[in-house]
Amino acid sequence: MDTMIVGLVSGILTTFGFLPQVIKSLRTKKVEDVAIAQPVVLLIGMSGWLLYGVMRDDLVIIMANIVSIALNLWLIVLKIKYRSNVKANNGK
Repeated sequence: MDTMIVGLVSGILTTFGFLPQVIKSLRTKKVEDVAIAQPVVLLIGMSGWLLYGVMRDDLVIIMANIVSIALNLWLIVLKIKYRSNVKANNGK
């Protein structure tokens, strides 16, 4: 099996695995069930993978991790933005 195909399919699946959570958070504006540590730790790991891809000049690794980093940053921003909703709802 071609390693490029395996890399592309794996990269696409893991990259867009975060998309359902981002979409749900955008629609509901509820993020209380999202642990902030998870996307932060993944962001650090993906940054390492991005650096690795750059050092190896591997476009598949680079592109997959750029998109993954963007989705994780988006989730972190949503968590910070909507945490006031959590505080307001807890006060009721």
